[in-house]
Amino acid sequence: AVVSTQSGHYGRGRGRLEIRKDGGPWGSVCYDQGMDDITANVICKFMGYKRAYPTEITDGGNGYHLPILVKDVSCPATATHFQNCTHSDWEETSGCHHF
Repeated sequence: AVVSTQSGHYGRGRGRLEIRKDGGPWGSVCYDQGMDDITANVICKFMGYKRAYPTEITDGGNGYHLPILVKDVSCPATATHFQNCTHSDWEETSGCHHF
């Protein structure tokens, strides 16, 4: 999996997480209100930010054209790559909204 951030439309310190598997198309991560602060912080660090501000985590918009590729993402505090995180099977995303 490869992680990217799209921040041009969101203002300073904001972005949208995008992922892809094995050179496939870019997609998004399911919006999961159960995501814990540790996972949010790890994902924000992947995207080059210092930390997450959970009250600021919202549906970033402008990604609705992307397929949702995974849900139920959980990362340990020591994760350095998305591959260190667990998530649903790829494209098992019923009941999901964009993150």
